[in-house]
Amino acid sequence: MKTKWIILILLLAASLCAQQSNDARAAGMAFSNVADARGLGASGLNPASYALPTSYNMELNFFSASVNAANTSFNKDTYDSYFTTGDFLTETDKSNILSSIPSNGIEGNMRVRMNTLSIYAPRFTLGVTAMADGDFVVPKEVAELAFYGNKELGKTYDFSSVDGSAWGGMAINFALAFPLNMENNKLFKFFSIGANGKYYGGMR
Repeated sequence: MKTKWIILILLLAASLCAQQSNDARAAGMAFSNVADARGLGASGLNPASYALPTSYNMELNFFSASVNAANTSFNKDTYDSYFTTGDFLTETDKSNILSSIPSNGIEGNMRVRMNTLSIYAPRFTLGVTAMADGDFVVPKEVAELAFYGNKELGKTYDFSSVDGSAWGGMAINFALAFPLNMENNKLFKFFSIGANGKYYGGMR
């Protein structure tokens, strides 16, 4: 019995790692439409939903994209306060910005997903997705040099901690779904099973 639970947990974990929506509308809704998504809205997320009835027989998506960026120093309030007003930065502004940067520098990442072509037909979908992930570290000295310039004689700036990595690639995703006959079932009005298949290719 314990072995069955381990296998189930591994399968669930694998399905979560494989989830990847290439629909910008779904990303804008924080993927809250996954449970009852129809057509391409469920691409890469819930293949069983392809068997749900729709009011159309085909759906095409030529291009959509989603971008996620994050860092350890600045938030949207900081950006709005200092970089959108059009005002010159005062010494206090510069000091506040620098104080928000930790001693080990600015760490950040960016995730990009682009759907270049997807097609949906009842119980079937096929899509081509491009993706890129990147991480970087920029030392605090870079911001200091940008704000104050190299005017302090004898001061040494250490940029040895600059680091970054990125990878990019593409995925071909296809899925099939099959409804099951539940006419005599009192608990479920509709039941279906589905499967996703993906082929990945990329470079680092």
